[in-house]
Amino acid sequence: MNEVSQHPGINASENATDLVMHLVANLTLHPEILRFLVVYLVTPCVLYHSACYLWTMKWLATKDSLSSLPLPDGIMGLPIIGETLHFLFVGERYERRRRKQFGNVYKTHLFGRPTVVLIGEENIRPILLGEGNLVEAVWPETTRRILGTNGIVNGDKNTHTKIKRLALRAFSPKFINKYSPVMISRIESHIKEWQSRDSISVFEACTQMVSKTMMTVLLGISPDDPDIQRYIQAEEDIVNSILCLPIALPGFSFYKGLKAQEFIFKKVETKLRPRLESSVEDDLSDEKSGAESVMVNILKLARAEQKTIITLENLQNLSLEFIFAGSQSLRCSSSLLMLHLSQRPQIIERLRQEIREVGLWDTPLVNLQHENFNKLPYLCRVVNETMRVTPTIPGAIRVALKTFQVGKYQIPKGWQVIYSIRFTHEEAAGKILHKEDKTRFEPEKDLHDPENEITDNNIDGAKSKASSFSFVPFGKGARMCAGKNYGLLFLRLFLFQLVRSVDINLVTKANIATSPMMRAHKSVKIAVKPYNE
Repeated sequence: MNEVSQHPGINASENATDLVMHLVANLTLHPEILRFLVVYLVTPCVLYHSACYLWTMKWLATKDSLSSLPLPDGIMGLPIIGETLHFLFVGERYERRRRKQFGNVYKTHLFGRPTVVLIGEENIRPILLGEGNLVEAVWPETTRRILGTNGIVNGDKNTHTKIKRLALRAFSPKFINKYSPVMISRIESHIKEWQSRDSISVFEACTQMVSKTMMTVLLGISPDDPDIQRYIQAEEDIVNSILCLPIALPGFSFYKGLKAQEFIFKKVETKLRPRLESSVEDDLSDEKSGAESVMVNILKLARAEQKTIITLENLQNLSLEFIFAGSQSLRCSSSLLMLHLSQRPQIIERLRQEIREVGLWDTPLVNLQHENFNKLPYLCRVVNETMRVTPTIPGAIRVALKTFQVGKYQIPKGWQVIYSIRFTHEEAAGKILHKEDKTRFEPEKDLHDPENEITDNNIDGAKSKASSFSFVPFGKGARMCAGKNYGLLFLRLFLFQLVRSVDINLVTKANIATSPMMRAHKSVKIAVKPYNE
């Protein structure tokens, strides 16, 4: 017999209510136990729930009384910290849980601010088109301290517009075709080296390929530079410190990020100080214009405009932004592209068939320009599908400049707004991640969006108003990613050469890491072997 059935007056068939009532009655015979429970259990619970209630009421009171609309449903979390720890440490599972509880618009408290999270094309549209009117970009303090406040991400409106315009020009088709020989050389050499191994750790291999390429294209640093691995580690530390606890002590991510920032800033200064101190005439007369690094080209473009002033601090901040949004994003996308293809040989065969049919199979990679990919729509859709199903950047943060409406809810002035790229893609395509029986990778569908092509970018976002908001890996509108053209060309060149030269097979489980950015898990290994026709 169990302990319950042996207890006087109780047997196993009694229901839960009878059992609880019996125990409570018996507690009156043990006043010390009752006192212990009241002091150490009941009182703390009452205080805890009271504190959470007052914390929630504090933020409900910020509702705009001039609007008849309610605030979204949601949970404001713990006093002071809100749900920040849930967001940082539980990550995607936390977001899925809240979405299931409250739908595509819900409130919470993250990074020190009351927050509304938005999912879905119609909900994120006003945010992406409302830059400077409804919302403005404001990142957490850790992000501002790591990336700086004199670049595109955290700069004021004038700084953002100035630097963004120059960056868009430096990544226009005219320039990226001049960067492509560096991309091609790195892609070919790394794919060749992978074939000599039994298997590769796919994320680490893609990290080496992308980072060495980016350091050359961005800063003019040779892949043979003795400090190249320090650069790559600094990139990793920068990314890991963007959204973290702001503890500047050894061993913590934020401290590592500050040290990485210092290291990168010194290298940028070493590379660019001579150009900044040279005369405008000497700089603009350089015949290598356009074939140099992105940073040098941005400096030259600014000087050519004469009235545009760009400082070393602008360029240092911009270099970290490219590392955060460019290098790390491409590392992740490249690893995810390989992970998806390693499980789908039928897609690889169809890619090979398309390349042969358009007569590009024997074309040396060095002769390939971005225009050639207009003949390869299926290849472009495979790249798009990778970014749709597994977008590397989960979302972005804004702050409401005034109270406005999204759906049937109000977003009060001063509240933080986070729009989810990851779940907007899922919402639009009906795709569920990480559940093998439900995951759908379908490049056969035409996901074409003219704004997600390699084009001369427009900074005002006018074309965005008529385009789809169901596919936003690069954002939309005025804050669309400045390096979009570079990212697309790199992934297309990589995929083109990959399927022409090797077969790839998954060796381990297909695990995907989702924080801080989505990528192939570090445990994932892939066998890369020469392709024999």
